[in-house]
Amino acid sequence: MTKANLKNLIFNRLIDLYIKKANPIGSRILKRKYFRNLAESTIRLYLNRLTEEEYLITVKKSVGRIPTDKGWKYYLEVNKDNVDWEKERSLPSYSDHKLFDYIADKFNLYYIIEKDSKLIEGGLEYTLRNLEFENKEIVLKFARFLREVKESFLNNLLLKDNEIKILIGEEINLKNAEYFSVIACRKGLSKLIFINVKRMNYPLIYSIVRDIIKERL
Repeated sequence: MTKANLKNLIFNRLIDLYIKKANPIGSRILKRKYFRNLAESTIRLYLNRLTEEEYLITVKKSVGRIPTDKGWKYYLEVNKDNVDWEKERSLPSYSDHKLFDYIADKFNLYYIIEKDSKLIEGGLEYTLRNLEFENKEIVLKFARFLREVKESFLNNLLLKDNEIKILIGEEINLKNAEYFSVIACRKGLSKLIFINVKRMNYPLIYSIVRDIIKERL
């Protein structure tokens, strides 16, 4: 395995663990879970490089690291065309609303659908399962963020037909957006937006949304 491939593998494994645990991830747990044949110092070396390249950031008062917005984007771009999600392909043949509610439940997402001049939204109870919302301040930021999305962002979101746009953190360019992400797509006059905290499996969600555009929206 080349050094570049090993670096990417360590990066992907760190994100996999972070998505599951919602805690900063360090070299010790990476070695124990995935890299028993690597020295912990070698793993730290690659984590340092990823931090220097601004894909990871060290969390204060922790030996672990989490992805930056740039890191999440890189994770998506590297993996979005290599998702093996056969287990997820059995999406039920629900109506639009029930289908999006099913996906929101499965992945802890909030959704907004704009179709036939109507706005349908839901999934708040699923999104609030995310561990980030144990912090009341983030709950308040999410409430304000949702209000801004519905008041201005949705109308100003420029999407081409069949386009999927993923915006993470500060690139959303709204107040209170630093903790959240938006996955948006359009087909014809219909728009679908999923909203979540930044910690999620972007390649998998991207693949599901891509199939929704083809088959359901």
